Amino acid sequence: MNITIENILLIGSLLLFISIVAGKTSYRFGIPTLLLFLLIGMLAGSDGIGGIYFNNP
Repeated sequence: MNITIENILLIGSLLLFISIVAGKTSYRFGIPTLLLFLLIGMLAGSDGIGGIYFNNP
């Protein structure tokens, strides 16, 4: 996949949408929101589904 501004905006907007949905569902089921955000971050990271690599921590 080419890294263009459109792809960056698409991935960012998808992550934002997923985090909003996760926040709403976690409130309904009583799960801490921080736990869901950590899981989403792990899935989006370099070893997860998203494959986002961070070169400069």
